[in-house]
Amino acid sequence: MKKVVFTTLIALAAWQLSAQDALETARLLSREARFAASTELLTTFIQNNPQRKYDIGRALLLQSQNLLHLKELAAARETNGKSINLRMQLRSGDLAENFLQEAAISLAAGKPSDALVAAQQGMEMLIEDPLLYAQLNYYAAKALIVMGRFAEGNRYYQTATEVLAIEVGEQDPIFGQLLFEGGRLFDEQREYRAAFQQYARAYYILRDPVARTKALLWAWHSDQLAKRSFGTKR
Repeated sequence: MKKVVFTTLIALAAWQLSAQDALETARLLSREARFAASTELLTTFIQNNPQRKYDIGRALLLQSQNLLHLKELAAARETNGKSINLRMQLRSGDLAENFLQEAAISLAAGKPSDALVAAQQGMEMLIEDPLLYAQLNYYAAKALIVMGRFAEGNRYYQTATEVLAIEVGEQDPIFGQLLFEGGRLFDEQREYRAAFQQYARAYYILRDPVARTKALLWAWHSDQLAKRSFGTKR
């Protein structure tokens, strides 16, 4: 009897590990921009593991992120909603991730006011991950700047940079990527000199050659626009 129980426990442990492997594999596929393959794997995982409610909540969120990358906005929002409903039932502490996703979907759909509401709702959650808090502040900044509320947006962006500077340091590529995105925010405001400064800082921090090249090109572009703007004002 003990042998049977032991064998069953080992089999169960192996099955649980394979389920975790499935989620990790789906994440890797998403990082490789193989969003359709990742979504298919996640669908299979959800169908085969109906009792793993917590992991299904995570799988649905990842599915929604894949759908957003594929520009299937309605499906992305519906799937994120399913993840939210499940996580609320479980009283999960991960709901802020879903509000971040909702903000991203709303911005992609051209609804910055909805994006701002979602980002602010996310910030009201209990957040243990400082990077997530910084992301929520960035999306709030982006939404406000799209709406033309530049001063408010810049304050949220400043908060995001301060949080990351403390948590990861100003030489971490994650911080560099935020600076690059900040450059885009200042370009949106036609603050080209400020945009140039963000891109230039990002260039010296980022390590990926493609990301550095993008930062350099955008820095050059903003510098040219700044010079033209200065010439026009003169």
